[in-house]
Amino acid sequence: MNGGANEAEKDTRERIARAERALTAEIVVATLRHELRNRLAAIRQASYYVSAKVKKSALADEDPRLARFLKLIDNEADAASAKLGDDEQLSKLHRREPGPSDIVHSVACAVDAARSRIVREPLVRVEEQMIHGDPDELALAVRCLLDNAIDASPPGAPITIEGRVVDGRYTLTVEDLGPGIAADLRRQATEPFFTTKPGRAGLGLPIAFRIATRQGGTLGFPRSDRGFRVSLGLAIA
Repeated sequence: MNGGANEAEKDTRERIARAERALTAEIVVATLRHELRNRLAAIRQASYYVSAKVKKSALADEDPRLARFLKLIDNEADAASAKLGDDEQLSKLHRREPGPSDIVHSVACAVDAARSRIVREPLVRVEEQMIHGDPDELALAVRCLLDNAIDASPPGAPITIEGRVVDGRYTLTVEDLGPGIAADLRRQATEPFFTTKPGRAGLGLPIAFRIATRQGGTLGFPRSDRGFRVSLGLAIA
């Protein structure tokens, strides 16, 4: 019996790891796309300006290759832009299966996935509810918040995970006793590669934010009298 349970836990951890690789790749690619598209737009603008100048000068008649080369620049910029929109390879990393998901199970999987880093078992008070979303991604989002709390907390300090229905949505909150994120930095906290922690990649909160928002949810930083809170607002199935 234990062997079967261990295999199930191992399978769950592997699925969460695949989801994490896929989300990491999505974020990295999206960041690169944004930067490259800005640069391609600058190239097109420069090409248009140079082409207009060439047409008004004697250079167009003196060297007909100029027009061909400028056209080549435009065509290659268009081809590069088309490549930036190809998500076929990314879709192979993790097959998303959005649908009704048991939030209690997702939280349990998240805690198990973070087990090697946990010094003190988190206090879990999560009400049962079916949530709309991919179960592995939901577990990953919670694990990212738990990782963030572990990083921010003094060793062995209590961490609380709470979940309940509030105003027609499911609110899941992870609270720790760490110093948290300064109010003026919280908007940046969900941007890729932003971190205040040495040696960290700055992808945990962006991954959780991406998972929540693409299924109509939210990520926020509600006020806490004890420490620091991060919450997910999730759609009920």
